[in-house]
Amino acid sequence: MPYYRRQKTGSRETVAVKPFESRIQDLVYNVDVGIGLKLIKHGLYILGVLVVMLLYTVTQFKGLKEAESMDYAQLGRNLMQTKSFITQCVRPASMWYLIENTKKHDPLIDGHPDILHPPVYPALLAAGFRAVHYNFDADAASYLYPPEQWVVIPLGHLATLLTGLLVFLMGLRLFDRRVALISVSLFYLSNMVWADAISGLGVSLATFFTTLTFYFAILSAGTPKADQPVTTWRRLVFCVLSALACALAILTRYGTVVLVPALVLYYVFSVPKHRVFWPLLFAVLVALGVAPWLARNVLVSGGLLGLAPYTALADTGLFPGDLLERTLAPTIKLGAVVSALKTKWMSGFADLYTNALPTLGDGILAGLFFATFFYRFVRNQVHLFRWCLLLALLLLLALAAFFGPATARLLHIFWPAVILYGTVFFFMLLDRLDFELRLINMGVLVAFMLVCAMQIGRAHV
Repeated sequence: MPYYRRQKTGSRETVAVKPFESRIQDLVYNVDVGIGLKLIKHGLYILGVLVVMLLYTVTQFKGLKEAESMDYAQLGRNLMQTKSFITQCVRPASMWYLIENTKKHDPLIDGHPDILHPPVYPALLAAGFRAVHYNFDADAASYLYPPEQWVVIPLGHLATLLTGLLVFLMGLRLFDRRVALISVSLFYLSNMVWADAISGLGVSLATFFTTLTFYFAILSAGTPKADQPVTTWRRLVFCVLSALACALAILTRYGTVVLVPALVLYYVFSVPKHRVFWPLLFAVLVALGVAPWLARNVLVSGGLLGLAPYTALADTGLFPGDLLERTLAPTIKLGAVVSALKTKWMSGFADLYTNALPTLGDGILAGLFFATFFYRFVRNQVHLFRWCLLLALLLLLALAAFFGPATARLLHIFWPAVILYGTVFFFMLLDRLDFELRLINMGVLVAFMLVCAMQIGRAHV
C-alpha cells in the first residue's frame, strides 16, 4: 500500500504523506496477511532446505568414496588444464581398443583419450575448477580435498536444488499446489537424493536433466485445461527444449538414452493430429544434440561410444570382476559373448526386478506409484505420462542388467516423478476417507511424511 494519498484542492491535486501510524499499520498488515507473510513462509522453507543440505553434508561427506567419482574428477581436472578430454587412468582394455580400432593402431599412452565416459559432467567440473582457481595440491593433514568441497559437492547440491524446483513446477502442472508442495518436501527429505549429491558420480546432474526433459515434454504436449489449445510455436519451443535437455542427460550418463523411446511414444499419443511429425522431430533433435560427441568418439577411437559398450562384459564368466579393464588383449568370441551376456542379463534383471524396482527410493511411495497403474486419471496427459515413465523405467532395468550397479543407480532419475504420483495417490485415498475434522487430515499427512522420511532414510538401490 502507498505511503501517500492524493488530495484535490480546487483545481489542484496535491500529494499528502501518510502519517507514521498508518505506515506502521500497513507494515503490520503486510507481515500478517499480505506479501510479507508469503516472503517469510518462503524464506523459512528455503532456509529449512539449506539446513538439511548442510547438516547432511557435514555429517555424511568424508571425501569421494568411489573410484568412478574420482575418475570423473580427474577428467574434469585434465580438461581444465589441457583443454582436452584425456585421462590419466590408462586402462589396458582402452589401449587394446585404440590399437584395434584406429587407423594408426597407436595406444596413445601420452595424452590418452578417455573413451569410456560422456563429457557433460567432467566439463562442468572443469568449469568449476577454473572458476575457483585450485592448484590441486593435496594437504596430508586433512582428509577433505578442497576441490571436492568447493566444486564437486556444490555442483551436486545445485543440481539437487534445481531438481526440487522442477518437482514443484511439475506438481503444479500435473496436479495441484498441495501435491506439489508435499512432493518437493519429500524430495528434499530423501537420503537417497543427498547421497547422490555428495557422491561425485553425476547422478544428481542426470536427474536434473531428466526431470527437465519431462517438464518441457509435458509443457509441449498440452495445457492444464483441455479447453486451452496449444499453439504450434509453443509446442515447437518446448519440444526443442525437451530434446536439448534429453541430449544433455545422455551426454551426462549414457544410460539415460532410455528416455528417447519413452518420450517418442509420449509424443505419438499426446499429439494425435501429428503422430509422426512431433515424435520424429524430438528424436532427430536429440540425435543432432549428441552427434558432435559421437563424431568425436569415432575420430578418436573408431567407435560411436568407444569402450563403453564393452563394459557389459565386465563381471561375467568371461571376465570376472574388473578383469576386462585390466586385460590388454581380451579374447572375444561371438558365441561365448552371447552366452555370457545372456547369463548375466537373466541374473541381473531378476535381481533388479526383485530388489531395486519394488523399493525404488522408498517402499511406501514406490508402492503408491505402482498402485496408480490400477487407476485411470481423468486427464489424459497425466494418465499417458505415467505409462511412458514406466516404459523408460523398465528399459533402464533391462539395460542395467547388462551394465551392473553403476547403471542401476540411474533408477534414481525417476525418483522425482515417482514421488509426484505416489503423493497424489496418497491424497486421493485420504480424500476418500472424508474426515470431518481438518486436524485429523493434518495428523495423517504429518504421519505419512514422517514415515516416508524414515523409509527414505534407509533406502538404497
